[in-house]
Amino acid sequence: MKLAVLFDNLGPYHIARLAALVPHCDLLAVEQHSSNAEYAWHPTAQVPFRRAILFERAGVPGEATARQTARAINEVLAGFGPDVIAVPGWAGAQAISAVNWALRRKVPVIVMSESQEIDFPRKTFREWLKRRYLVCCDGALVGGRPHCYYVMKLGMDATRIRVGYDVV
Repeated sequence: MKLAVLFDNLGPYHIARLAALVPHCDLLAVEQHSSNAEYAWHPTAQVPFRRAILFERAGVPGEATARQTARAINEVLAGFGPDVIAVPGWAGAQAISAVNWALRRKVPVIVMSESQEIDFPRKTFREWLKRRYLVCCDGALVGGRPHCYYVMKLGMDATRIRVGYDVV
């Protein structure tokens, strides 16, 4: 199975999780940026899996346009040809572009989420958008029970949700 997993950029715990997947699939990690302004993670040159970086410069959320991101995602995913895609949540252009790519090619999508309902006040329109987004996803990998409940509240069936996102 060919699996593409997307992240903004890889930190040490992402690398540990992805390295554990290597014996089980043909893996491509797709980073939006090789580093970002939010975390002091240093780019890691050597990883035990394939890796694609969309934008080499340090990332600032929203820096690349949605069109640039979609073009880069399309190129990377088309070149790899994944059987399954795992996307980080529902808010970023990277995840949305990957889901659009997958829908056009009938490639299953797994949304990865650590969001829970009590994180911060929820807005009706945004929750509606998330529900629409999750209709496009085939499953979810969440951090724990509160995250599972939140994704279920957004409309995903419990049988399509797995806990273990934060596990190495």
